[in-house]
Amino acid sequence: MVSVIIPIHNIETYLSKCLDSVLGQTYSYLEIILVNDGSTDNSGIICEKYAEKDNRIKYIYQEHEGLSSARNTGLRAASGDYILMVDGDDALHPQMIEILHHLLKSGDYDFSMCYGLKVKDMDNLPSETFIEPLDKKEFVELTSESCIINLYSKKNIEVQYNVVWNKLYKRSLLIDNYFKKLPTQDVAQDVEFNIRIYLRLKKAILLPKNLYWYNQRPMSLSRQGFNNRWVSVLKTYLYSLNDIPADQKRFRAYGLLNLYRNMAQRVYWSKGTPCHQNAIEIANDIRKQTIAEFLKNPYISIFEKIALTTFNYIRFTYAIYIKTAGFLISLKSSAKKDDIV
Repeated sequence: MVSVIIPIHNIETYLSKCLDSVLGQTYSYLEIILVNDGSTDNSGIICEKYAEKDNRIKYIYQEHEGLSSARNTGLRAASGDYILMVDGDDALHPQMIEILHHLLKSGDYDFSMCYGLKVKDMDNLPSETFIEPLDKKEFVELTSESCIINLYSKKNIEVQYNVVWNKLYKRSLLIDNYFKKLPTQDVAQDVEFNIRIYLRLKKAILLPKNLYWYNQRPMSLSRQGFNNRWVSVLKTYLYSLNDIPADQKRFRAYGLLNLYRNMAQRVYWSKGTPCHQNAIEIANDIRKQTIAEFLKNPYISIFEKIALTTFNYIRFTYAIYIKTAGFLISLKSSAKKDDIV
């Protein structure tokens, strides 16, 4: 059985669309756990109506404690062999669970995952094309290291190694693994959770198809612009680094590089906003805690050590780098246009 955990907080506009997409799955052996995290709109009423219509639904109400707490409540209540976490304002392709379940069992994988597609209008979802029996050539096998590399790689951001909602986890992988209550108030909490999962997995599998449709609302956590919560993601990246054992120097190198890139970026892009000084203070504090290890880590190249240390100590150099990179990109773009003409 698959336990589907759906945290809910004031999403009455989108909730029915989400629940309909879960109830309409071609894989029906489900336990659907709705965790109402202190909603003040009609979300609770909607949950109760759906629970009355389908006995696969478990409805739980709790006082508002945040996304991490709501997911943990769902994890504790789950009894399935497999766990899928869905955000209550998103929707699933009708075959998503069936396909991920089939993939996970096909090679005794720890989890299976798919792509997610950003949708601007949840009332106009992509056409639900039936997916034929899968070609093994489409699959990508993943290891602990490949997941950690991709978690921190900007090149693979479209695959979303950093989130939990595109993955069907084997329950045994999640034993004693819960979302931590971080001071960053749920921002980037999936990164910290997943690094712990990736460190203990043996193998996983990816199907590069858009089976999850996610809704980035203007006021969602991921769309709130340059504010202190956006800056505080740096703290979450530090927590995820601290989850990696000290003797795992290669894995810690990936985390350190991610941290130093993001410190330079968030200080630069927050310039001229109220959160700029906070970004500087957080970056300075993290740098003091990690600079010795950053410089000593044998898996970080000399070039990366020099460049990222310079960017974080002499900050105007990062501005020069950004402007130079932008200029070079514009030159390449102009050259391509000339070739076409």
